[in-house]
Amino acid sequence: SAAVISNVCEPLVRYRADGSRPEGVLATAWATADARAWTFTLRPGVRFHDGTPLDAAAVVANLEDLRKERSFAARAQAAGPAVVSVTLERPNAALLATLSQPFFCMQSPRELRARRSGQLSGTGPFRLSAVRRGQVELLGSRDHWAGPPRLQRVVFRRLPGEDALVKALLAGEVDVT
Repeated sequence: SAAVISNVCEPLVRYRADGSRPEGVLATAWATADARAWTFTLRPGVRFHDGTPLDAAAVVANLEDLRKERSFAARAQAAGPAVVSVTLERPNAALLATLSQPFFCMQSPRELRARRSGQLSGTGPFRLSAVRRGQVELLGSRDHWAGPPRLQRVVFRRLPGEDALVKALLAGEVDVT
């Protein structure tokens, strides 16, 4: 599920592949003086797959949802249309690492409110196309803020075991495992 989520939804920040430092995704800048009060500036012009704009209100809605659903120990508020202030209950130098995790990715506030089963609307390079038993299909988003992905379609399959996986690989039915 983390692989699906991280292709459909994006975090405010992520760590480089070598783990050396954070880089902006939906946030272009962030700052803290005390590891307790943080300010995030959002990337302009980003929209969720359902058309909802990524703005301070959307990020606040996501962080408040995370506070309720995942016990995220912070309060968020809009400090401007594209600026979010986050105040942690206690200083935490690992906040950026936490926010970079797939389950802390931003979702459309419309979907957060609807809580529809199986629906996921993010800002990622792929949008959720179909969910069937043992299979999730994603389609490339031509409107992604960083440009369209190289692949137009990705299918995640759950196979019943190692033997089935080997057979699927040898038959050319699976590209990556």
